[in-house]
Amino acid sequence: MTKLLIDDAYIHELVRLFLEKEGFEISEAEDGVQAVTKLEIEKFDIAILMS
Repeated sequence: MTKLLIDDAYIHELVRLFLEKEGFEISEAEDGVQAVTKLEIEKFDIAILMS
């Protein structure tokens, strides 16, 4: 399973609609700080970080 981390709520919902059907496991971070913390703890195949 491919793991994806996204730190933007709007993008998160759009991506979830399409990629969960394809077998992606999608995690959300509330902001960039939380995303970096998750990246330090857990391995993700893809991370989408918005500025």
